[in-house]
Amino acid sequence: MIYRKTHNLYLVFLGEVIGTGILGALTSYPLMKIFYGLDVHKWYYFVPYYTPAAIVDAGMGLAVVLIFQKTGLLKRMHASLD
Repeated sequence: MIYRKTHNLYLVFLGEVIGTGILGALTSYPLMKIFYGLDVHKWYYFVPYYTPAAIVDAGMGLAVVLIFQKTGLLKRMHASLD
C-alpha cells in the first residue's frame, strides 16, 4: 500500500520494520499470553526480538526488489499487472 501511494522503496522498508517489528510484536503480546500462557509483565517485551528480524527481512526484500529494478524486471512486472 505504501508503494502504491509513494513509489518509494525505502518507505516500504520502513513500513515493514514498523509494521512487523513494532506493531507485530505488540500484537503478539496478548496472543502469547492467551495461547501459550506466558506471563510477561511488560507489553513491549517482544519488540527487541521482532525488530531485528523485521530489519533483516525488509533488507533482503529491498535488495531483491532493487535488483529487479536494476535489471528491468520490475517494469515488466508492473506492465503485466496493468
